[in-house]
Amino acid sequence: MVEKDMILRNGSLEEPFFSICIPQFDRVNYLAEMLNSLRAQEFCDYEVVVSDDCSTDGTVTVIPSMLHEFFERYVFVRTSRNVGYDANLRNALSHATGRYVLLMGNDDAFGDDMILRDAASILQNDPSIGVLIGNYCHWSNSGDRVLNFESSINIGTGTHTVCQHFRKMVFISGLVMDRRLSQEFTTRRFDGSLWYQVFIASKIILSGRTLFGWNRVTVRKDIEIQGHKSLQLWGMSSASRNFSRANSFGGLTLCRVAVSAVREHVTEEQLRRCCYRMLLQVMLLTYPFALYTCRRNQSYFRAIKMVCEVSPACSLKGFPLSLIDYWIICSGYMLATFLGMCIPLSVLAVLKDFYQRIRSRLGA
Repeated sequence: MVEKDMILRNGSLEEPFFSICIPQFDRVNYLAEMLNSLRAQEFCDYEVVVSDDCSTDGTVTVIPSMLHEFFERYVFVRTSRNVGYDANLRNALSHATGRYVLLMGNDDAFGDDMILRDAASILQNDPSIGVLIGNYCHWSNSGDRVLNFESSINIGTGTHTVCQHFRKMVFISGLVMDRRLSQEFTTRRFDGSLWYQVFIASKIILSGRTLFGWNRVTVRKDIEIQGHKSLQLWGMSSASRNFSRANSFGGLTLCRVAVSAVREHVTEEQLRRCCYRMLLQVMLLTYPFALYTCRRNQSYFRAIKMVCEVSPACSLKGFPLSLIDYWIICSGYMLATFLGMCIPLSVLAVLKDFYQRIRSRLGA
C-alpha cells in the first residue's frame, strides 16, 4: 500500500497575492524564527506553504500548531518519505494558490517588516514581471550585504537575461516567481541537483515574462539562535555546493540546469555561446570564491578535492563547446585555481568584497 502525504490546509479559498513557500527539513527552531519574521510583515494578503520532508526533530508537531495559532491561511504538507530538496521544493510549489510564490529557506528571515508590502506594489504596477530578485545580508551583520542590484530595474526577458543573471537565482530566499508558470514548468529532471528554482525561474523569463532586479535587502540569511547557525542539511555551504556535490548531472551542475532551460529556445550556435558565457562566469567569478570559502570553513585538503572535481576533463563533458571555447575555459580554470588556492585568505576576502560591489554596480 502506497503511503500518502499528510496535508493540513486552513483558510479562505480566495486567491492570495503571495504564497510563501518553505521547503522544510529539520531545523524546526530556525523555521519558527523565520515564521516570526513573516508574522511581523505589514502586508497580510498571503498564505504560508510549508512542505516538510519527513523531518525527525518534531516539526510535524511544532509547526502545524504554530501555523494554526498565528496564520489565517496556511498549508502544511508532510511527505510520506524523504524526497530531497528539489522534490520538496516542487511539492511546496504544487500546493501554492497565490498569484505569486515567494520562496524562503527555513533558516532565513525577511529583511524588514515592509518587504511583502513593497514587493506587492512593484508587482501590481508592472504585470510583465515574472521573476523578482533582491539583495540580502547576513543575520549577524546587516552591513555584510550581497548586492545583486545597486538600483531597481526591470531587466527584461530572453536568453541574454538568463545567461547574465542565472547565478543570482541560486539563493532561494526572497526569490519571487509567477505561481501559475512555476507550476506549468514543473519537472523531475533535476532532482538531486539543488538547483530546481534556477530552472523554473529561467523558464519563466524565457516564456516572455521579465526579470526585475530590486535594490532592497529582502532577506537576512542564516538565522542565529544563541549565536549558533543552522547546519547545512542539503549540501555544502551555498558558496561551494555548485562544485562539491557529486551527482548524475556531472561537475558544474548549475550550468547544466541553466543550459537545459535555454536549450529549446535557441539555435545550436546560440546554445554554444550561452554555454560558453555561463561556464566562463562560473569558472572565473564563482569558482575561486568557492575555493576561498572551502579553505576558510573546511580545509585546504577539501579545497584540493574541489579543484579535482572542477577539472575541465571532468566537468565540461557534454557541453556543446568549440575547441577555442574549451581552451579559454581551461585557461580560466587554471587562473581561478591559482587565485583560489595560492592567495592568502585575507586578500581573497578583500577581493570578494570588491567584486560584489562592482557586480552590483554593473548589474552583472
